[in-house]
Amino acid sequence: MELKQVPVYKNHGYRACISAAFSFFCDNIKTLLSRTWMYAAVFSLLLSIFCTLASSPQRLYSMMIENPYIVIGIAGVMLVFFAAQLIFHSSITSLLTRRPVMWNILRNLKAVASVCAVAMCVCAILMTVVFFTAKHYFNDGHIYMAAAVGVGIILLLLLIFILPFVYGMMKYIMEPDATLRQMFTKSYVAGLKHWGFIFAVLTTVAIFVYVSSHAVLLPALILSYAGNVSEAGVMEYGDASGLPAYFPYVFFIIYFITSFISLYINTIIIFAAYYIYGSVNVREEMTRTKGIKA
Repeated sequence: MELKQVPVYKNHGYRACISAAFSFFCDNIKTLLSRTWMYAAVFSLLLSIFCTLASSPQRLYSMMIENPYIVIGIAGVMLVFFAAQLIFHSSITSLLTRRPVMWNILRNLKAVASVCAVAMCVCAILMTVVFFTAKHYFNDGHIYMAAAVGVGIILLLLLIFILPFVYGMMKYIMEPDATLRQMFTKSYVAGLKHWGFIFAVLTTVAIFVYVSSHAVLLPALILSYAGNVSEAGVMEYGDASGLPAYFPYVFFIIYFITSFISLYINTIIIFAAYYIYGSVNVREEMTRTKGIKA
């Protein structure tokens, strides 16, 4: 089943790019659901099971104190979540690339892993610089404030550093001939030249996605808050639990439904990156054409 879409390889402005991403999502929601619902359901099921079992932060903390190996288990669960989300996102990009899901999984994994590794190295270097600077140039009364300011600057620099990879990662996923090296060289330079455009598009879409997904998750968040308040009353004041016996089952069902919907809302960011890739490609081609004519 072919996807309906606004032309990708077109010099969209940031507003047109955002509009195209939302139009793509709305026009193809039935196709997206029919082709990827199983992957989304597995991810939501895993997330709902974990959140239901770990809906009590105090109990989970007590278990971690009594048995430190639980931390390893939680790390394993987080790894499973990452794998499930990677498979879901790859199922989405497979509709764009028209290639098998496994091909997209490997492509996405290489792109995400390499960018994360480089970002972590850069962050570690900057954090080390901030630590030694704060330690040598500030007294004990101001060292924490200086460190906090330094962390804020690091996060800003990290944002500036990572954003150009949005274009390079999408190019690497969409084009079979693209290489990881190009993602860190030629594609990164192209993304850096259009940093403002990428920032405007992704910031706008991210704000919408954040508000919308949290609005969808609101029933689950309310139930989670009710569970935490009830537990606090039982553990700290000896009150009787006011929650019904079927509360965990209700929480599981609500969390499954809301996380399933929220997961699809988050795919709009992928479509925004898709149209960013097409627009930057066209702009780079126009720049090369002008250079040749000159």
